[in-house]
Amino acid sequence: MTKQVEHNTPRNAGHAFSLGATVLVGWTFLACASAAAGQPAADTAAKVARPPAQVSGSEQQLVAPVAELLRFELGANFEAGIPVGAFGDKVGVSPGAGVDFTVRLGQTPVFVGTAFDYLRYGTETRRLSVLPAVPEVLSDVNTTNNLVRTHALVRVRPSTGRVRPYAEGLLGFAYVNTTTSVDLGENGDAGTTHLGDFAPSFGAGGGVTIELLSRDGGRLGLDIGLRYVTSGEVDYLAPGELQRAGSGVTFEPSRSRAALLGVQIGIAVDF
Repeated sequence: MTKQVEHNTPRNAGHAFSLGATVLVGWTFLACASAAAGQPAADTAAKVARPPAQVSGSEQQLVAPVAELLRFELGANFEAGIPVGAFGDKVGVSPGAGVDFTVRLGQTPVFVGTAFDYLRYGTETRRLSVLPAVPEVLSDVNTTNNLVRTHALVRVRPSTGRVRPYAEGLLGFAYVNTTTSVDLGENGDAGTTHLGDFAPSFGAGGGVTIELLSRDGGRLGLDIGLRYVTSGEVDYLAPGELQRAGSGVTFEPSRSRAALLGVQIGIAVDF
């Protein structure tokens, strides 16, 4: 909000005089009306001056809180995926990040939207000579094991309060892949996908949003949550399953559900 600074000029002095006169006339009118109703002017003025929270009974006319007008929420979080089941036998904790976007249905506590996250469940970097013309130059050859998930999201959460717990359900799909890429400098990048597989994915979770900052146009909160998501069975390469032999690679993929318990912390913006 831009604050305008008033300079002490004769014109502003005239405004101040007019304002004072208006207040005096208003007070006089209030006193007359109070006298006619048999009520002291001071009591009437005090009642008018009281904030809405102090006015009781039929005198309360509260304006709907800002929270009731906010319809959208955008969240971004860091995530640590803890693999479980057969997937957990092959891979370790998977770091990643995610984004959620939801829309509130009317004045209900129900939000619907989408959730997207990316997790890396393995990585390997090797320094190799990949340019025959300059064999003394080494480049980073990176092999990564990736999990990308996109879901429709339904969340139930109160719209008011500084601490707002929620529960949610998710339905979508997961994509697991293993890729190798190399930076060739001025010649750009080169890469290949060794294995990729899709499967349906679903899950449930819950958490709490703690309000940090509130303004007329929205709110900023700290979001902490847990989310368990599993998929149908997928073929994937666990770290170490990609074997190099001569000028090629060989591998024998694993197959199981990609199930992870995600621990999330991030921010949520209501607007």
